[in-house]
Amino acid sequence: MNETQLHQPFVLNVSSPNPFSFEDPWNGFPGGDPYPFTAPADASARKAYKFILPMPISRFFDPNSATPYNQQWNFTIQQQLPAEFVVSAGYVGSKGTRLWLNREINPAIYIPGNGPDGKPLSTAGNIDARRLNTNFQGIDEAATTGNSTYHSLQVSVNRRFTKGFYLMTNYTWSKALDYESLDRNASLPQDPANMRAEHGPADFDRRHNFVTSFLYDLPLPWKQGVISRFTQGWRANGIYRYVSGSPLTVTPGTDRALRGGGGQRVNVTANPVLPSDRSFDEQRAQYFNTAAFALPALGTYGSMGRNAIYGPGQYNLDFSLFKTTRATEQTRIEFRWEMFNAFNHANLGNPNTTYNSPAFGRIDTVTGPRIMQLGMKLIF
Repeated sequence: MNETQLHQPFVLNVSSPNPFSFEDPWNGFPGGDPYPFTAPADASARKAYKFILPMPISRFFDPNSATPYNQQWNFTIQQQLPAEFVVSAGYVGSKGTRLWLNREINPAIYIPGNGPDGKPLSTAGNIDARRLNTNFQGIDEAATTGNSTYHSLQVSVNRRFTKGFYLMTNYTWSKALDYESLDRNASLPQDPANMRAEHGPADFDRRHNFVTSFLYDLPLPWKQGVISRFTQGWRANGIYRYVSGSPLTVTPGTDRALRGGGGQRVNVTANPVLPSDRSFDEQRAQYFNTAAFALPALGTYGSMGRNAIYGPGQYNLDFSLFKTTRATEQTRIEFRWEMFNAFNHANLGNPNTTYNSPAFGRIDTVTGPRIMQLGMKLIF
């Protein structure tokens, strides 16, 4: 369906933010109950159609938009070391150009002060009456005005399976910046007239990412005789990963700008970072300094940058120990002992970042405990 066919006069989509009641929601609505709705069938009917204003617009596509594109580049050096080790280090980068961005192009104009009746001139209930064009509600413009950058140092240390030992290790130190990380359905910028304030770490930015996996034939003694059936054939393997925290934005939880639409942010008044050596319970109770933030004045936007603070990092080890024993010439028995989250470490989730929430700054989620399982299978 064409985007224009989602609106009047083809389709009627009316919202009543302050209905009279649930039993009689259209009481006081200009023109009364607009339903049932019948779309005009011909040109003359469309010409005579009376639009119900203000009219919502789901999305407007900038006619000057261009085709987005991405550029990638890398430079890598590699060196083979003794004992079958290979080390490589490289710089990997990319740049996205003419990426899709959303912004509100029909915002409400904030009017400070009170009217003759003593009531505020700008409220959440009269946003549509204060828009640049009062014939329309919010208009979400999609245009190819964005860009993104990614820069990284990528280091790997690998060892081919030799003499009973295999190792693969990768470390990435990176930085990803953009204006919007999701697709065209992402939240709108807080200030459509200041897109520069949206430039910051990407939602998926992880500054440090370390992964290592290994396989090791355990060199146990007693390789001969009956006892060798219990000491030989043991292997250990595992995967360990550490990833630094994800970027976060503190939101006010209320519409402070009173301009309609946009992901608003708070003011930063001090350093929000607390010492990382605090206890587990202290970090859960207050992960960052909540006193470092304040609500912006009504009609204004917060000074905090997009994705300006980071949540807790996480690490995990999955480990297994298994033994293969030959029962007959063509039959083997394999025993496995597997542990997920072998350290039994509780990784903290992200803290609550809504300023007016009672749980502001608190972490209420952690990863699960260690899980172990035993297994045995017959291979023939």
